[in-house]
Amino acid sequence: MKALDDRDFYVQSSAASALLAISPNPEKLFVELLVGGRCRNMCVRDTLVAMGARVVPRLEKALSSPTVEDPDSITQTLGLIGKEGVRALVEAMSSNVPRVRSAAALGLVYAGSEAVEAAPALVRALRGKDKRLCREAAQVLGSIGPAAKEAIPALVEALSDPYPNVRARSAHSLAKIGKSSVPALVDALNSDDREARAYAAKALGGVGAAARSAVPALVRTMNDADDRVRYSSAEALGWIGPGAADAVPVLTSALADSNKYVRRFAAFALGRIGPKAAPSLAALLQIAENEAAESVLRTHAIEALGGIDKGGAKILPALLRLKNNRTSFVRGSVVLCLKELGPNAAPVVPWLVSALDDESFAVPGMHTTVGYHAMKALVAIGGAAVSALEEASKGGSVLQSERARRGLYLIGRMRRSR
Repeated sequence: MKALDDRDFYVQSSAASALLAISPNPEKLFVELLVGGRCRNMCVRDTLVAMGARVVPRLEKALSSPTVEDPDSITQTLGLIGKEGVRALVEAMSSNVPRVRSAAALGLVYAGSEAVEAAPALVRALRGKDKRLCREAAQVLGSIGPAAKEAIPALVEALSDPYPNVRARSAHSLAKIGKSSVPALVDALNSDDREARAYAAKALGGVGAAARSAVPALVRTMNDADDRVRYSSAEALGWIGPGAADAVPVLTSALADSNKYVRRFAAFALGRIGPKAAPSLAALLQIAENEAAESVLRTHAIEALGGIDKGGAKILPALLRLKNNRTSFVRGSVVLCLKELGPNAAPVVPWLVSALDDESFAVPGMHTTVGYHAMKALVAIGGAAVSALEEASKGGSVLQSERARRGLYLIGRMRRSR
């Protein structure tokens, strides 16, 4: 028994196997171990899962005990057992103890697609008064995936729920259900509730390219009076990608929106749409070179340029002008854009080598540096960067030499893998 608490997982596993072999009543023993404080021991839980349906009655009894201290460990185990465990969890969702109801719902996450049998009970919970259970039900329906399509109407209703967590989890679940949810989400874009419109747009973005049929509706909501609806719509169009090409005019206009997030997501979306967004290049170049523009918007605009002009012919002159910009985020975005251009960025190799020791942060909110991304861009350029990297590996600064050697190694590995 003491070996179950050993730090070495293999010792724990061996102890569990030995107990399973010598115990006259292993189901009773392992349920007692789980309930009695060994809930964090994966070997105990995994042994119970391996026993399957025959331990479900004991787990149900432990879960219904008025003295149960850790219902989560029991419900997780039931979820992992599968179909028989799911039935027990559905019953536990009707418990008089709020914590047990919530744990039972979350246990269904571990059942994955096998929790589809619980979908009707989850829909009832989603429409119920217990907001904690409602929140968990919304999450679980997403873990079931496309098989939970019968829950779409209830999840769309929940986009207007007064509790933000319920709205957010419902939107996430609708995205996980996928293409089947698109028509209902398009209808929700016409809701009188701005929260529902915003979360519907966000969910459509989560569906991705399969939500292409929603593009006309999202183009309309780009003119919504609510800022959040507009920027959620712009983001969604970006995640739909090239299929959202019809939105290029409205997204280009949105680069001048009064809300900074709408402007940023419009630039992001244009870059994701790619070459079909070529009509927006002039507006994006203007933002990229405007020193008075906010730096975050400039970074989005520069990165979008690389997504649109894959050959680099139209944008390389501007990138050359921006490569020594005093704002590190601008320099970082230039490097990221050059990486997207790959071999077409060969004319900029000398500057990229000189930037290898630039330790300024390259991207807002991330801790990667301009120098690190310069190395990655040189790797993307490939053969045309080798001689410059070899020279830097021998005669550059310590950091330049280190990154140059790393770049040479990665280029060599790429060549060998072909």
